[in-house]
Amino acid sequence: MFNDNTALNLDNENLKAAEKEDSAQESKEQEAVLPFSLKTKDNEKSDHVNEQSIDEFENLKMDSGEDRYFSYRPEYANLWQIEERLVPSILADISKNFLTYFLGAVLCALSLYKVYQVQETRDLTARYNEVMMNNENLHKEWLSLLAQRQTLSEQGAIREAATQKLKMVAPKTEAEQVIKIN
Repeated sequence: MFNDNTALNLDNENLKAAEKEDSAQESKEQEAVLPFSLKTKDNEKSDHVNEQSIDEFENLKMDSGEDRYFSYRPEYANLWQIEERLVPSILADISKNFLTYFLGAVLCALSLYKVYQVQETRDLTARYNEVMMNNENLHKEWLSLLAQRQTLSEQGAIREAATQKLKMVAPKTEAEQVIKIN
């Protein structure tokens, strides 16, 4: 049976082997990037360059990018033809999935109707609140007018207003004249 130390040792060995493979891959990539030899400490005095490496470097094919960019692809050369084929393609897709698109359009319409309905409800609620506030103000004014009528209809208030505001005096009983109407 394996214990924890054995498992750790195996993992460390696998890790070291992977690191060696990565370093070997990196060195191969560096050689591919630099196809000619560089100066090293051993051959600093000589400017010898490997002739075969230079030939390989000169014969490298440059990528024009034609495969990567749509503008260079022959099937996209005439965009007008693609636009002409786009409309029938869209119409075919709509006819194929008509129920889905129809239900989506109905859902959008119902959503817009719900927004309209909520806005109308808010407007009506605001108008209702204004009318109720106006009604309450009119009710308060009516109550104050009733109270004022009550106070003004009393005999004492009438007599006091006549003497103070109109400077009226009550006639003496001897000066009173009674007129008979038949």
